[in-house]
Amino acid sequence: MVGIGKALASGLKGIRQKFDPAYSYVILERSAGDAVDADFQDIFSALAHLQLDILESKAFRDADNERLLLVLKFDPLPAAQIMQEFLALELPEGVLFFAYGSQAVT
Repeated sequence: MVGIGKALASGLKGIRQKFDPAYSYVILERSAGDAVDADFQDIFSALAHLQLDILESKAFRDADNERLLLVLKFDPLPAAQIMQEFLALELPEGVLFFAYGSQAVT
């Protein structure tokens, strides 16, 4: 379980700027108003079927856009492989995801 971290001033752009290019990342986004399970437990239940090891997870609140964001860090992988894994999951309705592959992988 992960708690919601501090509020973001810059949303997705601010998060992406802090990514280490040697790793891969996924950002899951949902409406803060629709978040019945604000600790993302419903998303972590879906992630249990993932064939990827999550190295780190952090949650943020984008107060300006009323969105909750969950950032997942993975070992270096191509973005296409991450996309395939996440498209096979049954994520809760209203959850968007963005995949960022490692620049170290060709």
